[in-house]
Amino acid sequence: MEKQEIYKKIKDFYEVVVYSNSTEIDFENDTTLPSRPKWTSEFHSRNSQETFVEHFANKMAKVEHEKVTVVIEKTEEKISLKLFTNYKQRNPGKHWFRRNRSMQFITLNTRTGLLYTGHIGKLGNKKKIKTIHTNKFWGEVGAIFESAAHAMSNSRNETKGIESELLYTFVKEIPDWKYFEPGNVPKLTGQQFYEYYLTKKGVKIPDNFNIFKTYNLIPPTKLFRKAKNKFIDAVMLYNDISGDAVRKILHEVNKSVPTIAIYKFIVSIVGKDRLHQRPDLVRKFLTYDGTDYHFAKDYSQGMSDQEKANAFKCLISSDIHVRTLRDHAMFLSYLKEKELNYVWKAKNENDFALEHKQFSDEYDRLKHGITDRIYPEVYQDYFKEGLKVGDLKYGVYLLDSQYSYYHESDYQQNCVKTYIQKPDAFIFSVRQGKERATVEYNISASADEWFVDRVQFLGRFNKKLDENWEEVLSLLDDRVKELLYEHGYKTSIRKVKGDVEKIIEIDWTDKGRPIWKNNLEVVEDIDYLF
Repeated sequence: MEKQEIYKKIKDFYEVVVYSNSTEIDFENDTTLPSRPKWTSEFHSRNSQETFVEHFANKMAKVEHEKVTVVIEKTEEKISLKLFTNYKQRNPGKHWFRRNRSMQFITLNTRTGLLYTGHIGKLGNKKKIKTIHTNKFWGEVGAIFESAAHAMSNSRNETKGIESELLYTFVKEIPDWKYFEPGNVPKLTGQQFYEYYLTKKGVKIPDNFNIFKTYNLIPPTKLFRKAKNKFIDAVMLYNDISGDAVRKILHEVNKSVPTIAIYKFIVSIVGKDRLHQRPDLVRKFLTYDGTDYHFAKDYSQGMSDQEKANAFKCLISSDIHVRTLRDHAMFLSYLKEKELNYVWKAKNENDFALEHKQFSDEYDRLKHGITDRIYPEVYQDYFKEGLKVGDLKYGVYLLDSQYSYYHESDYQQNCVKTYIQKPDAFIFSVRQGKERATVEYNISASADEWFVDRVQFLGRFNKKLDENWEEVLSLLDDRVKELLYEHGYKTSIRKVKGDVEKIIEIDWTDKGRPIWKNNLEVVEDIDYLF
């Protein structure tokens, strides 16, 4: 069958700018002549072929012509949309034209399902610039239809109409295209072309095919033969997973992309046989809420079978978030790499929480270092009784350790953990039941007076506190002032990384502001201590 042209439209764009044949020079103010001539326009024309032809050879004019052609054509086995652009321009004073001819295309082989997309530049030249993709099903596959419509139209409304016309004309010529409905404008996606390609290869497509969109769910073609042309089996081969329970779930899941990487992570830390004793957990981790992009690394190397059994007991006795499990395994893996004697002993949620803190503290100490604020012991004693307003008792906790800062930051969802190295920041957590206020004081001094400025006092998510907190905060203001007048403001920083420890003492500026004695050693991003 010869090539058949079923759609063709051409649009020409012309532009002409005619310039004056002389330029005035202000000899009084311009002491030097310009390195290039300054062209002064006298006439401007757009979209007039007659004016373009008139000034085509006029060296005092800039002329420009762009011809856009959109073609949809088919043969016995292929359907193509091609967007040709032929551009030429000559600047004033020049006798030569800049030229560029290019073509964008999308071609579908309706016999094999192969999809070709790409761009060919410098058509007509000996050395063309080619970018041609075969079966590139990801990205904006249908973007060429929008580009062609935009190039052919004069307004946004017209663009939409032309794009719809192009899509409808293209899709209705594809035999067996399941997404075509007469009278309705189709939406083309790479997933649709991928399904069409697999169908042509005889692959058995599951009913929930549209959820298999991510890179780890598109198996190489060679695996389909091993999987006897079953799509789900090919996905399982590609991801090195197996089991009837897994296959059943992959066939049934329909609301979100299967989280195969999370499932594989859980298998790695507890063992496949243990996990598959609980089909409900297999389903849970294959359909976990959230993406699984950060679960590709294997942190289970070095874990004994007993450790995996303990991990499984944690899994079945509590609902620990999978990211917390991943962090736990990551900490343990790092500590084992350092040849330290750490093992996964926790078997329940409470033991896991204690072990997780132990692992994370040691991980931070070795990899990032631990920073603690040190205060005189009497400071903590000063607030251990808390404060009372009427019948309500408030706990008052001075933040000192890195853990206390991080815990407050996590609970309150604020950034107080970044304040641990501010020498003038005196920070408290005031608690009443489940409610908390994070309170920051800035401390300064003169020769005979302490200045206590309550600069921040916020609730969870940095929300303003209601008026019920005013009285207890006022009592805290007084208590802090009493402390300073009785014991002064004394603090230091202890930084520990690995086996190296450094204590940095406080000093005072001439203006009564606290600073660290060796400020360079406190810099977090460029840690001169380590």
